[in-house]
Amino acid sequence: MEEIKQDNSLAKPPKTTKKQMIVVGVFAVSVLLVIIALIVVISLNVNKTKPSSVKIFDSNGQVYCQAEANDNFLGYRFKFDDGKNALTYDSKDSLVAIDDIQSLVIGVNYKVSVCYLAEMEGGNSEYSKSIDWLAYSYLKSPVIVQAEDKIDWDDVEGADYYNVYYTFNKLEVIRCTASEIAFDKLPAGNVEISVVAMSNYNYYKPSLNPAQLNLIIYKELKSFSTINYNSSNNVLTIRGMERVELIEISLDGQSYFVKDFSVQGSGGAYTYTINLSAVIGHATSIGARPASDNAYISYKGEFIFVN
Repeated sequence: MEEIKQDNSLAKPPKTTKKQMIVVGVFAVSVLLVIIALIVVISLNVNKTKPSSVKIFDSNGQVYCQAEANDNFLGYRFKFDDGKNALTYDSKDSLVAIDDIQSLVIGVNYKVSVCYLAEMEGGNSEYSKSIDWLAYSYLKSPVIVQAEDKIDWDDVEGADYYNVYYTFNKLEVIRCTASEIAFDKLPAGNVEISVVAMSNYNYYKPSLNPAQLNLIIYKELKSFSTINYNSSNNVLTIRGMERVELIEISLDGQSYFVKDFSVQGSGGAYTYTINLSAVIGHATSIGARPASDNAYISYKGEFIFVN
C-alpha cells in the first residue's frame, strides 16, 4: 500500500510582512485624521451660532451693553457702526460698560451688533442682528465746595447748566449757568444744598446721586438808598437795593418795627411805601433802616433820616 503524506503547509497562517504593517499603520492614522477633521468641522459649525441682538440699558448712572452669554467661545466682539466707520470692542465678558469704550462719541447714532470670538481663526460666529442706538451717557455729579461767600464746583464735561436744589422749609431750585452760586441767592439759615449737572441735549442725562452740603448762611442787610416823607398825606417812601420784610422806623428817637407796608420793584431796585398816620404825631426827626425777625439776618448800620 502506498503511504500518503499530508502537506500541512497550507494550514499555517501567513507571516505578516513589515510592508503590510506599514500600510495598516498609515490607514489607521488616516482614519484618525479624518475623525479629527470631522470633530473640527462640527466644532466650527457649532461656533457659527449667531447670537441674539444686544441689549443696552443703564443702571445707577452707568450705561451697559450686553450680549447673550455663550461659554463655548473665547469672548465677544461688539460692533458700533455709524454708517461711515465701524468701531469694534473685544471683551471676555458679555457685559461691558459704555464708558470703557473710549472711541464712542456721545450723541451719534449707531447700529450695534455682536459676534462670538472663537480660539481658531475663522471660527467666529456671524454678527447678530443690529439695533439702532443713540449713544448717550450720564453727566458726572459735581463735587461742591463751600467757599467764604459762595458754593462752587468744577465744570462738568457736557453740562450746559446746573440745577442748585436747596431745602428751606420746602425744596426749591435755582438754575445756574456758572459753576458757582453766591450765598446772597440762597435763604439765610440752615440750608441743605445739592447740585445736579444738566444738558440741553437728550443724550446727556442729568447727573445722579448728587452730594449734599449742609451749611448755615448768615446775611447782612444793605442800607436803604433814600428816604422821603410827604407831610400832606403822612406817607414815607423808602428806596433800597434788596427786598426786606421788616422796617425799623425812628420817630424823634422812638423806634417802631413795621411790617405793614407796600413794596414795588425787583432785581435790586425796591420802593417801600409806609403810611405813618397812626404813629407820626408831631415828630420832627424821621428815620428808617432795614430789619429782620430772622436770627440769621442782621443789619449793622445806622438809620438814614429825612432831610
